[in-house]
Amino acid sequence: TIPAMPLSWRIQFPLLTNPNIVRAWLKAMAATCLLSLVIVIPVFIAIGEASAVPMLLVIFGAAVAGLALLGFAIMFLVLGNRSHARFTLSEKQVMYESIDTKARTLSRMAVLAGGFFGEPAGAGAGILSISNEAVSVAWKDVAKARYDDKNHTICLRNRYRELLHIYCDKKNYDQAAAVVKNMLASEKPEKKAPKRSKNKK
Repeated sequence: TIPAMPLSWRIQFPLLTNPNIVRAWLKAMAATCLLSLVIVIPVFIAIGEASAVPMLLVIFGAAVAGLALLGFAIMFLVLGNRSHARFTLSEKQVMYESIDTKARTLSRMAVLAGGFFGEPAGAGAGILSISNEAVSVAWKDVAKARYDDKNHTICLRNRYRELLHIYCDKKNYDQAAAVVKNMLASEKPEKKAPKRSKNKK
């Protein structure tokens, strides 16, 4: 049976021991480094300091690597290897909300510290973390789902990439999976482009 919607629950899921989180954090750090370099390198070239670019790459790489390790340390020491979140499945979308006050505070501190000390990588990581505190994915944008029955996790994907991981517990995993399967099945007809009728001469 399909449970009534909206279906909402709170959950604590692991961080450092979660390959999805580790992979997402490393991708975020790489994106932050790349964005910072895209902004800074043209400035160095414009002022005639192109020869300093190789050293700049080394410095930024080291800074981002250190920031990534610091993030892992914070996940373990400060957050206790747990993230507190709320998931809501409605008829239109899936909503993820971070309700971890420690994580929200750390994100804002990273932005302030990065701006104060002139560290774009740190500020960028904080801004990225803030932007991911609330994420919604419309059912119409989901092409398929991958179900991890062992870890009670559902991964929503479009045709190209992962959109969102839905973390459940033993009690509500079957209900959440039933909702996802039902919504994706109901969305399939809308994803198919209507066939054009051939005009007879």
